[in-house]
Amino acid sequence: MAKYPYKPLSLPAETRILTVSPGKPGDALVCSLSHITLASSNEQYDALSYCWSMSIGNAHTVDDSLAIMCAAYGKDEDGAIIQDSASIPFKDLYDHPYYGHSYIRMGGRIPDGTLICDGIALTIGGELVKALSQLRKLDEPLRIWIDALCINQDDIPERNEHVRMMGDIYARASLVRVWLGEEIGIEMGAMETLKGISEALNDLIVERKMLEDGASLSEIQWHFFNTANTRNLEWDRLAEFLGRAWVCKSPPFIITKRNLTGQLTSSSGPGSSKKSPRQKKPSFISAAWNSAGISWLR
Repeated sequence: MAKYPYKPLSLPAETRILTVSPGKPGDALVCSLSHITLASSNEQYDALSYCWSMSIGNAHTVDDSLAIMCAAYGKDEDGAIIQDSASIPFKDLYDHPYYGHSYIRMGGRIPDGTLICDGIALTIGGELVKALSQLRKLDEPLRIWIDALCINQDDIPERNEHVRMMGDIYARASLVRVWLGEEIGIEMGAMETLKGISEALNDLIVERKMLEDGASLSEIQWHFFNTANTRNLEWDRLAEFLGRAWVCKSPPFIITKRNLTGQLTSSSGPGSSKKSPRQKKPSFISAAWNSAGISWLR
């Protein structure tokens, strides 16, 4: 694959923005790069934060040639019985209709893909392919800053200067988008657990005013862990969700005081859409999230 012919920037005043053309699922990723002046109030753009290699922070790698014994049983959308068993090389699980989640969950790496930038075919990481395919719009271009593409990674001085600029780049973005990785089937349970934690803390601290009444931390913890709501939460799914690589390694400048007027959204897997809170009162956790401009996608 060819390399992109980057033009020099006037650093630190300028950076590049990727404009992603509209497209439907399955369409080729087509985009262009342009220079912008960071200080200009007319330059509206989003910024992406993601992990380059693998979104699932699995400490163990699996030999791609390892044979995995798999079996599935259930019903499809039409009610027909699905039953299947086979010995499949681990690498072939990635696109499998039944076992794809297992490939990601066990630490499989998403294969690299192709992006057409200003007519040039570029090879980019699989996580970025998935993120851009999910985030691009159907009917209008998406202007977004992505370090892997907006920085000339072969130009060491430019790369080093951009490291110093990143806080400003993220702070000036209209929207910071976080790609958490492919959906692996635990996301809904994790989000429901976060909601349950929020509701329990809201009851103890906002409604019952335990902090205001002088309750100790140990007393609040006792009440928190001894309610039916928290005992029944899916803590294992939340733990796995919070073990994603971005959560463990996210840079501190993503959420800063300078960025409180912006918005941070997160996305995981296909079919994500903005989730609007509909609580009568802001809960303890959601109030903390909203103070940082955070809106979850699921």
